[in-house]
Amino acid sequence: MDRAFYTAALDNSFRKVIGPISEAGYRVIAPDYRGVGYSNRTSTGFTKTEMAGDIVGLLDHLSIKDPVHVVGHDIGGMITYAFASRHLDRTASVIWGECPLPGTKIHKDAFKEQGVLDLPEALVAGREEIYLGHFYDKLTYNSSAINQEDLDYYVKMFRRPGALRCGFNIYREFGKDSEENREWIAKHGKCKVRALRLNGQECHFSQVAEQMMGEVHEKRTFSVASVPKSGHYIAEENPEEFVRLVVDFVGKE
Repeated sequence: MDRAFYTAALDNSFRKVIGPISEAGYRVIAPDYRGVGYSNRTSTGFTKTEMAGDIVGLLDHLSIKDPVHVVGHDIGGMITYAFASRHLDRTASVIWGECPLPGTKIHKDAFKEQGVLDLPEALVAGREEIYLGHFYDKLTYNSSAINQEDLDYYVKMFRRPGALRCGFNIYREFGKDSEENREWIAKHGKCKVRALRLNGQECHFSQVAEQMMGEVHEKRTFSVASVPKSGHYIAEENPEEFVRLVVDFVGKE
């Protein structure tokens, strides 16, 4: 058995790629991260550094001491970057993408924290399908990748008690995440772990990926690739190419 993969993404979004990566000879660990799916819906602990600490705790619980390949999408990308930069000795490589990393210029330009407590939750409660459906309609290139059954599952997860608050709390911590990332780089330098940035070819993040990686990773350590015929949801829209890029990258270590 080769090194393990730890994947971080919105609950269930790696469902199409877990099997093929496992069949390529890797042990795949794909839990729901804090606050989503069937993981605990806590009231605190949503900085991405704290969520990266959850990875450490899980690996310790599973008695995995060797470095792992960590793969993250969107918020999961923020978590895996925090893990790779803070826990070099536990990281074989990191693959992340489709997110503007807190602390970078593109993140500052793209996001405002959803900081008003309870208001977003009140506006979305009971309208989860409309809210989530908007993002899938807007950000997919392959619109058939996420069908009604998939959407129903995501809606069910976000209707679980406390799930909406956890989701918005993840965003509310972006300001703290930005501070922590900038402070870490100022003190310890850019991330030295071998890294691949994956983007959807049809998503606007692909246009700024190399610039963003250069802000947080040492130049000699990272590469950038695009998943063709895909928008934001790369592991769902083109799982075959996602798997090929991931397995090829880790196989070059």
